[in-house]
Amino acid sequence: MKRILTLCAALSVMTGSFAQTDTTGKQNVPPAEDTIRIGGMIIIRKPGSKDEEKKPGILKIKDRKHSDNEKPSNLTTNWWILDLGFSNYNDKSAYPNSITTVGKDNMKLKAGKSRNVNLWFFMQKLNLAKHAINLKYGLGLELNNYFFENEKIVFTKNPTNIAVGTTEFKKVKLAADYLTVPMMLNFNFNPKREKGFGFSAGIS
Repeated sequence: MKRILTLCAALSVMTGSFAQTDTTGKQNVPPAEDTIRIGGMIIIRKPGSKDEEKKPGILKIKDRKHSDNEKPSNLTTNWWILDLGFSNYNDKSAYPNSITTVGKDNMKLKAGKSRNVNLWFFMQKLNLAKHAINLKYGLGLELNNYFFENEKIVFTKNPTNIAVGTTEFKKVKLAADYLTVPMMLNFNFNPKREKGFGFSAGIS
């Protein structure tokens, strides 16, 4: 009887030890690659051991430059650009007292209120020389609003005249609006980068 009990106990211990062994082989399967894209940078987690899984490796970093195979386009277009600014002028007019009662003091602007709004329908940049020199042009509306400190100024048409009246208005404004076609030479100092540094100069 004791021999039978001893044999049963031995079989139980052996069965328990075999049950703790993982025979599925899952621990030998390498993990799949994970890819994360952040802007122009790509991070790939390399498959490997458990220690390597804890440390993601950077396999490839793509800088924001045009690669040798990927050439920048010779013609780029930007749509619907909005400019905000201030309007002002340098008054060099001669005001003879015998003809008009308006003088430079009457034509002073409210500098903080006089504003400029430009709405460009499109702007295009055409490559001229290795993307370092470009022709830049477009089409848009320039809206200039001039507000005057003297709120008694009166503007009349037919004939066109500016005078100082007796009525004080809540607001005196002169609007000058233009349909504008700018033509500029653009100089790009970093033509191999998507976002470089440069300047443009020309006429409208």
